[in-house]
Amino acid sequence: EARPVHPAFGAEITGVALDEPLDAATRAWLVDRLAAHHLLLFRAPHLEPAGQVALLRAFGAAVDETGDGRGWSYVSNVRPDGVLAEGRRLLFHADNMFTPEPLGVLSLYGERISGPGAPTRFADCERAWRLLSPALQARLDNLDVLNLSGFEGGWHRYRDADVAPHHPRAVHPAVAVNPR
Repeated sequence: EARPVHPAFGAEITGVALDEPLDAATRAWLVDRLAAHHLLLFRAPHLEPAGQVALLRAFGAAVDETGDGRGWSYVSNVRPDGVLAEGRRLLFHADNMFTPEPLGVLSLYGERISGPGAPTRFADCERAWRLLSPALQARLDNLDVLNLSGFEGGWHRYRDADVAPHHPRAVHPAVAVNPR
């Protein structure tokens, strides 16, 4: 079942056994739910990282950002092995836009969520686009955007002139069509 979690977007998925391989019909149903709701929430407190990666593969190939074969990493500002600096909040961003092929699907697993930690917020870019005036849509429609990372942390706003030449950069259209 897919129950809306917010009037604008998002659905909580129940009744899917994430501890077993997903059959083709379930994978197709999940892909359709993601296309319809743009964000899927699974409450699976005992899901192991390998299970999360297996679930992600229902939507396409999983990217191994760390290059160690696991297919996952800790995104934490309280763990020493997390990819964020301790105590720092991330700026609003879109993960891995500095790569030649942006991520088609992002998967997060909340292992321990409590207290006044930095919240994860989501945006429905398709809805935002629909709310823009036709004049602004026309201005944006043929523009490109430079995306880059200096790997100093997600709390820093990067400028091309300040980032070392070997750090990743990618130019993408400001407006892209959702392939789904």
